[in-house]
Amino acid sequence: MMTNTLSQYWHLFRWLMIPARYHYWLFMLSMVATIIAVFSVVVGSLLNVGDWRLVFVGIWAVVFSIWSFSAVLVLHGQLMSLPSNRQLRLMPGLRQRALVIHWLVLATMSVLFTAFQFFLKEMDFSLTRIVFNWSFFLLASVAFLFCLKWFGNFSLLAVWCMGIMFSTFIWPLEISPWGLFTLGVVVCIGFSYWWLHWRPTAKIDNVFLLRNWQSLHNTSLNHWAKLPINMLALRIKSVYSPASLYLHLLNGVTGNPLSRVITWLAMGGVSVLSLSLIVRLGYGGALRDIAPVAIPITLWTFLSSAGMGYFTGLFTSIGRAWLYFPGTRTELLSAVEKNFVLSLLIDLFFVCALIGFACYWAFPEFLQMKWIMFYCLLVLAVNWLLFHFVWCLYCRTEGNSNLLGVAIFFIIMLQIFLAGVSWSLVSSEKISVDLLIVSTMLCCTVTALFLRSYAQKATAKMCFARGKV
Repeated sequence: MMTNTLSQYWHLFRWLMIPARYHYWLFMLSMVATIIAVFSVVVGSLLNVGDWRLVFVGIWAVVFSIWSFSAVLVLHGQLMSLPSNRQLRLMPGLRQRALVIHWLVLATMSVLFTAFQFFLKEMDFSLTRIVFNWSFFLLASVAFLFCLKWFGNFSLLAVWCMGIMFSTFIWPLEISPWGLFTLGVVVCIGFSYWWLHWRPTAKIDNVFLLRNWQSLHNTSLNHWAKLPINMLALRIKSVYSPASLYLHLLNGVTGNPLSRVITWLAMGGVSVLSLSLIVRLGYGGALRDIAPVAIPITLWTFLSSAGMGYFTGLFTSIGRAWLYFPGTRTELLSAVEKNFVLSLLIDLFFVCALIGFACYWAFPEFLQMKWIMFYCLLVLAVNWLLFHFVWCLYCRTEGNSNLLGVAIFFIIMLQIFLAGVSWSLVSSEKISVDLLIVSTMLCCTVTALFLRSYAQKATAKMCFARGKV
């Protein structure tokens, strides 16, 4: 009976936290890295060698952090999709076991986080701190689950805004750890009762699984971003023809440059007005504290993922777009490439304008034309390379969307690794920022030219049947 119970929990754990194959291999990689890191620490302590073992500990920290971050996101998404799955919902005791795994994961996270605080911040490793961390993780987890239910695709942004409000209004109150623990227990009981009795009326997809990215592209919840062009929708749709309909199929209504500009103007205006209102209400100091972190994260996020939505749309709709394209297969690559670059330039202009406004308000010493030009050229070079990589991947795999999801996941992981290496080289003054950016642009451009030549040859034999999907 014990063996059967452990087997059931293990299979449920795999479904909740490592449902896809790439999650499983990333989990195994983290386990191997953990064993190597522990072995290096023990051997290094016995031999009194400290430098080289830090390398293994650093590798373990990166790999384990990547897996744990992705696994926690997947866990919450799976917890939201489990009640809507009729086959799983009817299995007796399954939801109770899933809830137990959820609470055990939070307890493990609280113990590990307390250990990290002990070793890195020299804080006390005590029951009070473990209780405080557990209560904090539990409240954050429940808030994240409710954000997933109500905000869907914007759950991370909603949690980020709630975190800002928590740090601004609640954290300075210095609540007692045991008072926070009491609140956590009450929330835990209330959420458990609600989740065990919740009966969703429709199927809920886990937004953090790569296989759902294409469906999210078609059924995304960001209709509010298209409100500015609703008044022009009839006029825009009336000018669609077979020559332009393929662009609409690739990236929706915003495939029209005019509608894309109108959307950005409306979003930028709302952002500026919101920030101005927050400043007028007296919270400008908090925004100034957040800006040095939020601005670099925003710039890096746009650099690394500006074309991701376009790429998923390309994999989803390029076959239908080809039916309405007036030219040949070889001309299709150039036409889509021009549309992608034009869309990227429009987005890049407005992102730089909004970030420039934020820099002028927060720290104007970094607002220099040289860095703006470097950033724009770097974004164009990186995303041009990614465009041709995705195009070659489509030609090579005949539109296998599962491989696209895995490729995008590992591209993001590679970008995180390269960003860390670049930051280490620049901070240690081993290379200047100018030289690093120029060399990166040259490498991306040369590689993109090589991939473009391959893509031109492969496009002539491009298959839109998607037989392997």
